[in-house]
Amino acid sequence: MNIDAINEVPLLTAKEEKSLARSIIDGLANKNESRDKLFNSNLRLVFKCTSKYNKTYGISSDDLFGEACIGLMNAVDKFNPFKYKTKFSTYAYLWITRHLNIAVMDMNSRVYVPNNVGLKKSQYDKIMKNNHDIARIDLKKELKLSEEKLSQVENFKAQVFSIDQPAMAIDEDDFSAIDRLADDKVNSPDVEAISNDNMTAIHKIIKDKLTPDEQMVIRARYMEEDKQNLDTLAKTIGVTKQRVNQMEIKALAKMKMSIRKLGIR
Repeated sequence: MNIDAINEVPLLTAKEEKSLARSIIDGLANKNESRDKLFNSNLRLVFKCTSKYNKTYGISSDDLFGEACIGLMNAVDKFNPFKYKTKFSTYAYLWITRHLNIAVMDMNSRVYVPNNVGLKKSQYDKIMKNNHDIARIDLKKELKLSEEKLSQVENFKAQVFSIDQPAMAIDEDDFSAIDRLADDKVNSPDVEAISNDNMTAIHKIIKDKLTPDEQMVIRARYMEEDKQNLDTLAKTIGVTKQRVNQMEIKALAKMKMSIRKLGIR
């Protein structure tokens, strides 16, 4: 997620957004270009919503951003300017927040968070950061927790990983979950826990759901031994750095959507 590249994309007027939406519905020759333009111009909204949820729930920004992008993709595909009188951004906001709420519920179910322990843990960490010497009785009062519940919060160490966030570090080199899913030579507990069928399914998603350029971006950015940065990849493909970043964001969102449908963890 490159916020600088996102901010470089010019905003569209309501009239321009509706014009693009009409070309998508009418199935014109440039509908894919219109879809990309409508998607990319609203990534600022995705980032704004993601930041709000990240601060509230303390969930990985990468997971939230990917989920919000899925919401935006749905909004682009379903927005009907002939039916809806509202601005596209208003319609997209509803889809984005819907998917962010799904992400919050999904994360909680994946780490088995009882009685909002995850949220309390986030509040606990903030309190301790600002006032490390707070008396235990005041801490229980601030969090509105019993001694037993406070102990649960203190011992809570649930791990939630994002498909594209750094998952481990060796010799200062970051490896993402995508790297470990895609590289059959990596022998780690995470890979061993994933069935061969699931790994095959993920490779199939990349092949079937992504455009050739998106496949190139994902493989170059996450799966090859010598990973390429945005600048190098942009020169290889013959597009701008901003465009590579946009393709990466959209490709990861497509992968997340397909992975969820298959029930792959």
